[in-house]
Amino acid sequence: MRGPIEVWRMVREAIDAIGPRTTNVAIRDWIQKKYRGTNAGTISCSIITCTVNHDTRVYYYPNVRPRAAITEYEFLYRCGRGQLEFYDPTRHGAWVIEESEGGRLRVRKVDTVPGEAIESPLESGGDFKSGSRGQHALDTERGEDDAHVQFALESHLRDYVARNLGLIENGLELYVDEETDSAGVEFVTPLGRIDILAVDTDAGFVVVELKVSRGSDVVFGQIASYMAWVERHLAKGKRVRGFIIANSITENLRYAASRDSSVCLMEYELEFRLNRAADKPEAGP
Repeated sequence: MRGPIEVWRMVREAIDAIGPRTTNVAIRDWIQKKYRGTNAGTISCSIITCTVNHDTRVYYYPNVRPRAAITEYEFLYRCGRGQLEFYDPTRHGAWVIEESEGGRLRVRKVDTVPGEAIESPLESGGDFKSGSRGQHALDTERGEDDAHVQFALESHLRDYVARNLGLIENGLELYVDEETDSAGVEFVTPLGRIDILAVDTDAGFVVVELKVSRGSDVVFGQIASYMAWVERHLAKGKRVRGFIIANSITENLRYAASRDSSVCLMEYELEFRLNRAADKPEAGP
């Protein structure tokens, strides 16, 4: 089985052969024609990894830490939805992976204003509506500060799980739409945003819903709707499963999911530790 490093080299070989400007689909087709049996999802993930201005590249090695775009992986630039060209720093500018004030990784062009929000090309120009769920349904009875804290925690939880899908099941990869290169983190549907949309080793779809605190039976209806949408519009006969991950699973949710073997419930644990700082500052040089 070909590893991810070899696949990104296939991507480089493909764009060298096709020309300086191409599409995700053309790269995929070229690779699968020359290297038969190469997984289409792995090709899509490798394309994202090597695209300097793709905002979801932070979910793939070696982009999981802040750094400048100066490695051999950076050779693609997204010039439109599903369209790619060779990355040229003199024309496209310098790009970095940086940590925002909230602690999340993001992609930023260096000559933009530090701290400025990055508009996601994945979400611009679409006809989808966010639905009643919006970004995430926050508990309305909580205060504004608590709501911000909960949203931040859920964002970090989502990012961590997206980078470590093997914790859910070995072989899972983020789903990538090959025509628009929309990746499966906060995947936009007419029903709302799916926290994580992944594919398994059999090319089946996996819908993941995350809750920072308690997972109630309302979440079951939510994930069932998303799974039905994926089954109708994306799966093409492939199996669709769901995972609900929460800090604790309520009894109502256990009952709701007990008659549906396609939905799995999982609880996560976090470890928080405080260490006493040194009483004296370190000596200077």
